[in-house]
Amino acid sequence: MRVTPRSDAGKRTSRPDRRSVRGPDTRGDLLAAAVALLAEHDVDGFSLRQVAEAAGYAPPTVYLHFADKDDLLFHAAQAGCATFGARLAEAAAGAVHPVDRIEAIGRAYVEFGLAHPVEYRLMFLRRGDMLLRATPGGPPIIDGFDVLIESVEAAMAMGALPEQSSREVAAWLWTTVHGIVGLHLSVPGIDADAARAFYERTARVLRDGFYIRT
Repeated sequence: MRVTPRSDAGKRTSRPDRRSVRGPDTRGDLLAAAVALLAEHDVDGFSLRQVAEAAGYAPPTVYLHFADKDDLLFHAAQAGCATFGARLAEAAAGAVHPVDRIEAIGRAYVEFGLAHPVEYRLMFLRRGDMLLRATPGGPPIIDGFDVLIESVEAAMAMGALPEQSSREVAAWLWTTVHGIVGLHLSVPGIDADAARAFYERTARVLRDGFYIRT
């Protein structure tokens, strides 16, 4: 009796099919997987192999797009900073008076931290050194600070702020909103509504005691 070998052509396997290593969304898939793993394990709690597997690619695929884990984290921070900068610029563009712009920028800053806690932690709390790192052929990845400096300078030009170092004033305002978001992310009981309330109260205090009425 002749035995016909069983064909495995239709045999199912528990391992998911690997996707193309050079698909149009491969880089974005890997970055999204990294952000998801950051949310669960923080910066030091996952490997590039886990990133690839979470995204559905073979582990070597990561190295076709990123030199190492630090490079992957840098590009995740870069993507977060691009969104962050766009939100701040959009907020500034929606206000006419410089003081209103400063307040709108601060409000957008807080909202970004509430909506993107993983990216915020990476950018400002875990790997802040990446903010000053330049992209190849370009400026440092952080660009939201400039729009705040420009708004402070505009407020000084119209007499709403006393003449002083615009960079120092902008840095002081920045640390104020950074503290609000940092408390929300690290202190139990300070939820999103509480963080927003802290910001609005701070904005009122600045209106009453810091800005010059014009």
